[in-house]
Amino acid sequence: MNEASLRAARLSVVAVFFLHGVVFSTWVSRIPAIQEALGLKPAVLGLALLGVALGSVPALPVTGVLISRYGSRPVMIWSSYAFCFSLIGLALAPSAPLLTLALVFYGAAAGVMDVSMNSHGAVIEGSMGKPIMASFHAFFSLGGMAGAAVGGLIAKFGVPVFAHFAGASVVFAAATAASVGGMLPASIDRVPHQSGFAKLTRPLLALGVLSFCFLLSEGAVADWTAIYLRDALRANAGTAALGYAVFSAMMTLGRFLGDWLTAKMGPLRLLRAGSVLATCGLSWALLASAPRNSHGGTSGGGSGI
Repeated sequence: MNEASLRAARLSVVAVFFLHGVVFSTWVSRIPAIQEALGLKPAVLGLALLGVALGSVPALPVTGVLISRYGSRPVMIWSSYAFCFSLIGLALAPSAPLLTLALVFYGAAAGVMDVSMNSHGAVIEGSMGKPIMASFHAFFSLGGMAGAAVGGLIAKFGVPVFAHFAGASVVFAAATAASVGGMLPASIDRVPHQSGFAKLTRPLLALGVLSFCFLLSEGAVADWTAIYLRDALRANAGTAALGYAVFSAMMTLGRFLGDWLTAKMGPLRLLRAGSVLATCGLSWALLASAPRNSHGGTSGGGSGI
């Protein structure tokens, strides 16, 4: 592989990571509207949101098999389209059970896309011989910030969820088609004679536990920030939807610094420091008494954040 093909592939994967973040945060930004439209109590909504895990967790090991057989490029492309159009099912769901079913499909598509784009990115990183993976994830966060910000504005103007999600799905699918041309060929990581399942070792299990903790925290912020801001802190619809955008902005900054910090501190020290910082940040958010609304004031009593 020459340098030009690696640069093109890197740009394509950057675009896919960005799109993944945009699609994800588009859904997150309208959770309060969907909850209100279906009349879901928090406990019922929480059960429905388990559909994402029910779809994504089984999809993760299957993705390894698909990549081994077909290569990460086609798996990433087709799962990206599925993820984009999964938004329509979420908007059309008329009840909690059907919303759960739509979230299972959404979660499965997200999981396959997530693993395959990381796999393709790892191939590029190995070929370039320098750490670049954190920068890929930074563009996911940047996409999350963009999608949440746009979703907040759309929610503020009262645009129906179906119109929002249907239009967004078409735009995101078109952007996917325009972004994937530079990816490396499928043969680059296709190994059809391997099973695609990795042996579960103690270090791998430890990393899995840590990943579970980090993703649980991130998922809680994504799924519940808008509702928490609206119901507990009495934020308006625009501010509630923008909550995840603020989270994504700081996550973007951390990820853009991630490769440099890894080189400076080493992965273990960075892991410890990042864990402490995340714990402090989440605690601070939970202790806040009122949000700062998008028009500049605060809602409710106490000081804004």
